[in-house]
Amino acid sequence: MDFRQLRYFTATVEQRSMSAAARICRVSQPTLSTQIGDLEVELNETLFKRVAFGVRPTPAAQAFYRRLAPVLSDAIHALRYIRSGDVRGIQDIAVAIDQSAASLLSLLVGRAARQIEAKHPHLRIAHGTSESTMPRERTGIRLSHRMGKPDAKALSFPDRWVFVEIGAPRGPGARGVIRGGDLSQFDGYIDVPRLSNEIRAALAQWSDATTPILMNMTDEDAGEVIASILANNRGRALLPLLALKPDVLKHPRLRISDIDAGLPPLHVAVEMFDPPDAARTALVAALLKPVRMATLANDPPPVLLPDARQLRYFLRVLEEGTISRAATRLNIVQPAVSMQIRALERALGDRLIDRTHQGVSATDFGRKVRNIFTPMMMVLQDVNLAASSDRKKARQVLRVGTLPGLNEESLLVTATTATVMEWRAAFPNIELRVVEAYSGVLLEWLTGNQIDIAVVEDMHGLTSFKETVLSSEPLAILTSAKQAICAPGPIDMSELSKLNLVLPSPRHGLRALLDRKFAEAGLQLVPKLQLDSMLSAMRLVKAGGWATVMPSSAVRQDIDDGVLVAHPIVRPVIARELRSVQLARNPKRSWENEFIRLLRARLTATLLP
Repeated sequence: MDFRQLRYFTATVEQRSMSAAARICRVSQPTLSTQIGDLEVELNETLFKRVAFGVRPTPAAQAFYRRLAPVLSDAIHALRYIRSGDVRGIQDIAVAIDQSAASLLSLLVGRAARQIEAKHPHLRIAHGTSESTMPRERTGIRLSHRMGKPDAKALSFPDRWVFVEIGAPRGPGARGVIRGGDLSQFDGYIDVPRLSNEIRAALAQWSDATTPILMNMTDEDAGEVIASILANNRGRALLPLLALKPDVLKHPRLRISDIDAGLPPLHVAVEMFDPPDAARTALVAALLKPVRMATLANDPPPVLLPDARQLRYFLRVLEEGTISRAATRLNIVQPAVSMQIRALERALGDRLIDRTHQGVSATDFGRKVRNIFTPMMMVLQDVNLAASSDRKKARQVLRVGTLPGLNEESLLVTATTATVMEWRAAFPNIELRVVEAYSGVLLEWLTGNQIDIAVVEDMHGLTSFKETVLSSEPLAILTSAKQAICAPGPIDMSELSKLNLVLPSPRHGLRALLDRKFAEAGLQLVPKLQLDSMLSAMRLVKAGGWATVMPSSAVRQDIDDGVLVAHPIVRPVIARELRSVQLARNPKRSWENEFIRLLRARLTATLLP
């Protein structure tokens, strides 16, 4: 792994597009794609998945980004700092952002930080996003979206709400205007990306107080919401402008409108954790000046990166004390090591080592380079060693994706736990990995070969998988036992629309099943609230006044304790079928089939009266 590959990788994460990343890095797309492929082989992980709107980083890519993006940023700064001859100590400043690495806000801050570092080489500005974390020792500034009128004494800058939907764009740079109350003209839900609880609460209050507007508060970032709209060719979203990817505003299938009135004003608040002295305040002002303009100029040329191999040779020479011993340890000839160190000296602008009869020693400049680059090279080495170790182990792995349970007493959780224990006893030498997600996400992971078995409750219209029915259980309406909102006993499906229903979005298998059954019956299902977190939905139900749909086994303990009441759905009965799903093209292994057999037996035994 070298710094060039890191640049390609981080640019792809931040741009969510290989073509855009190639443009930023000033290389051809095939070159970038090839390097990303080599990195995937080296790390033994799939890093990106193609979606309707570019690419999406896998969980493995997000984990690598959290660890490796700061290394790339530090390497770029270190090269500039060393070449500048600045003798001041490096001053670290961190900027934490509440949006993703692909957002306009993050890209603007990153661009501004590089401009400031170019003028002040001793400053090292790192910015973390919702996908990354800042080192604990780096504290400085936080940028977070807020609603309402900003405090006159606090630093802030305005943002605006935009409405995004499928439709022909109005022309280059042109956007329409929608008044807040006019949103009620749209049928269906309006998606809202992952934002703070404060903003969610304000939006919920606004949508109830003005005119009936169905809001879907998702846990996805703005880019994922847009990708979902494009993939389904339908949907609408209410998003902060600075949360968007820049190319969303020019996408040929999206219509963008400004929200002119009705919503509380939106702004980005700036918090400084260290005392806001004059120098720090001036720095923040310089950092935010281009951010306030909310526009990206032409992409600057990429900064020349250090050569990781040359740095590795240099550090090994200092460690061994002689070039000959270092060459032996590196398994290359001595002239090659000397040549690479001379090339590094030319790139950095000064001598790194002094040669004597006793060996070599670092110059003052060399010690400076060693102190700065050693931590970065250690991170790269650790990542490489971990990947190499994973490849050498070559252990057989079973990867299972299952639906999330509401608590440890739910049927699927208890059955899966028992299955895991019994299966591990039978196959102790095979690694088992179990992850949780909604049905739609699990099927995506299965298609991308990120899991081997998916346990889902709906196939979402897909037919190319091998399916095994694990269990079947009728659905019921769940309500609070202390606040009755419907008569005891069964309830007709046609009566459900009269209840204050809270249901997940259609990507959830349970919701997809309900939508299909209602359509078959010629009925319309429009829940009062759409909430993907079923745990939050159950808290609403238990508080009273709300109802949801779920198999009774998922909350059996709450029903037995008299907290919840289950009303069977009748005329017709709606049954949820749990299925195990596998890729039809993959060869089946005995331990896969045994896991499915054990899980099916556990579920069947638990459901028996």
